[in-house]
Amino acid sequence: MARRATYIRESSRGDAYQLIVDAGNFIHVGDWMSQIKVRYLLRAMKMIGYDAINVGFKDTVLGASLLSDLRSRYRLPYVSANVYYEDTGELFAEPFIIKKFGRPRFFFWRAPDVTVGILGLNGLTPPQQMPPQPEDDRKLMVGDPYEAARDAMKTLKANGCDVIIALVQMSTAQCDSLVELVAGIDLLVGGRTSRQTLEPELRSGVPMVEPGWQGKNEGNLLLNLDERNRVTSWEGKLQRLDESIGEDSTMVALIAEYKEGLHEAQINQPRPENVQEVYAGAERCGSCHQAQYEQWKTTAHADAYASLESSTREDEGKKFECLPCHTTGFRQYNGYWSVDTTPEMANVQCETCHGFGMRHLLNREQGVERHKLPDGRLMPELPIITMYTCVRCHNQERDPEFDFPEDRRKVAH
Repeated sequence: MARRATYIRESSRGDAYQLIVDAGNFIHVGDWMSQIKVRYLLRAMKMIGYDAINVGFKDTVLGASLLSDLRSRYRLPYVSANVYYEDTGELFAEPFIIKKFGRPRFFFWRAPDVTVGILGLNGLTPPQQMPPQPEDDRKLMVGDPYEAARDAMKTLKANGCDVIIALVQMSTAQCDSLVELVAGIDLLVGGRTSRQTLEPELRSGVPMVEPGWQGKNEGNLLLNLDERNRVTSWEGKLQRLDESIGEDSTMVALIAEYKEGLHEAQINQPRPENVQEVYAGAERCGSCHQAQYEQWKTTAHADAYASLESSTREDEGKKFECLPCHTTGFRQYNGYWSVDTTPEMANVQCETCHGFGMRHLLNREQGVERHKLPDGRLMPELPIITMYTCVRCHNQERDPEFDFPEDRRKVAH
């Protein structure tokens, strides 16, 4: 976010009007970490000055009440034309926002002002409830996006909008249907898939941009208008928010505050008592599978925790979101809890890939015979390793160069 703030500030042009928008889906899980994170994230978006934020299909996982409260607290410009409360039918947010920009005057002639409409749409199959929400909260539903878009377009056109931008949580096929069924949309900004459009793509003649996931990129699109405010051309790019972009000092301070808050919260989370013993740990696995254990110790998996450079619980609080992929059984049963309580479960051990090992271990100690398949082979007691085992951590966002056949060979035993 610190680099995003810098890039947005430095990419503004004196000869163009700037709009900052987000297609939504920046909340993914409804845990206590996300409750802390979303508060700081929305504060940052307010500080940057976003003009419109779509309601993503995962953004209500913490509850409509919390999101509504934060929207009011930070006066955030949420939009959604087809997300509504189940009990009243009332829209959760304004269906659209209208922004007007004055054009420069040249002697006695002045170009007409530019009026831009920005609407938000969600493409879940209607009528459907948004993804899991707290039981005691008001439920949000999704209505027909095409019907909602048609209604919104009528109002936007009646208000003299020259340019209309749709922030969409929709598949590419749904976007194709949208621009075919609803005329007048000038730009689609997507956020539902992990696709990254290095340059704008045409969906039935309408440019569409998607920045990918996890906020690692920022899209920058320039729309060129003629004297009648019609879009005549566009040029855009996707900027990787890497080390080449400086960090905004105000955002750096906010992120430090967030990490401290996360650190305090995780330190105060006590480990439950009497947890179920489902993990055996690599050393106990190695007591029988010695060759495999010795090979594992030569891999990066065996040293995954060290890459975090977190030697104390205080250090861990600053990298808390990384721990699930650098430990075994993070915050599950008798898995990893913290460096000072469960150091033996650090690193990516056997059971991260092969599944819970305690039952397998007890079966061998107790002499329980393994079941046989009709062809005489022994029935596996642990999950079979597939690509899907790996991409829980080695996904497109965290490890874009992951190659399952090649990388599996590095850890095979």
